[in-house]
Amino acid sequence: MALFEAGASAKERGDYSTAIAYFKEALAVDLSFGDAERELAHTLLLDGQFSASETLFKRLLLEDPNRANHPGYKRFLSIIAANKPFGWSGSFALVPSTNVNRGSGEETLGGLIGVIPEESRADSGIGVQAGLSAYYKFRPDAATRITLNTSVQGTKYDNTSYDRLSVTLRPVLERVTSIGKFTVSPFVSRTFRTDDQDLTRFGISAGFERPLGNRTTLGLTASHESRNYLKSEPSDGTFFDATAILSYRIASNVKAQGGVRFERSLTEEAYLAYNGYGMIAGLDNRWHSGVTTSVSAIAGVRNFDADFPLILVTDPFPREDKYYRLSISGRYDKFRPFGFEPIASCSYLRNLSNIALYDYRVTECGLSFSRSF
Repeated sequence: MALFEAGASAKERGDYSTAIAYFKEALAVDLSFGDAERELAHTLLLDGQFSASETLFKRLLLEDPNRANHPGYKRFLSIIAANKPFGWSGSFALVPSTNVNRGSGEETLGGLIGVIPEESRADSGIGVQAGLSAYYKFRPDAATRITLNTSVQGTKYDNTSYDRLSVTLRPVLERVTSIGKFTVSPFVSRTFRTDDQDLTRFGISAGFERPLGNRTTLGLTASHESRNYLKSEPSDGTFFDATAILSYRIASNVKAQGGVRFERSLTEEAYLAYNGYGMIAGLDNRWHSGVTTSVSAIAGVRNFDADFPLILVTDPFPREDKYYRLSISGRYDKFRPFGFEPIASCSYLRNLSNIALYDYRVTECGLSFSRSF
């Protein structure tokens, strides 16, 4: 107890190195001294030793039976994540899908010429996905943060024609002002595919977030990008989307959100260009048992600009899609094998199109493991 009190006294006067030494000595005498471990974790945070503090807070989050302390641990972990200058993470996932290629569920084209080719029909498969990401953060001033993000992710299937590898570079500028937080992020991404449909994307996104009270937050995002395919020139072009979302915190552990989305795709071929409109809803819940669940839904329409080719009718018509997607995911905060966080997820996507080639459904349920360092 004397060592703990000496550490608390040193911490109070700002002598963090001395406080850290005393708290470590107290824990060496009694490893179950929870107060000493909590104070050590917080003092390491105050001293700027983010990695060591993060390790302790994560352990406390898993091992401390007093759940009243857990919101505090999560708050400190959020502070660490916001201020830690460098970090990286790794992930591994199983990604089974009933329709890997988003192929049609139909065999014939209806009013179109011929039948749907085998390679354009729905094909199921189980993929193995692995990824690495890293970031570097620095603050030019108290209100500004710049983060350099990079990631690489690969997916492997039994049918190697679906294999892909993506590399992304994304710097992010964040600025907090009296009216809210602004974000600007240019990006470039390259996806390599074994079917020779390599894709290069580059563009810029922007966001704005503003509290509208103690429980409500408004979020606005917009992005514009150029898409260039290696062997699919008709799909080359630009893509723009904008989203507005209102989030409402029902309780300290429950958040609901809803919003609207607009899309504009402008491609080389007008029959592939479209305007899209959608609605979004979601509910996040941190249960007292330590389980966190997220449920989301999106529904919308895409109206294409020009008549679809190959239609054997005197009055051709453009493609029109209606879609909806339901998703659910969950994790158990107390279960972290070897420090990895497992997340189970399932989603169902239904795309209804007046062109049979694009009428499909997809069910995907997967299990991912990730760890931050």
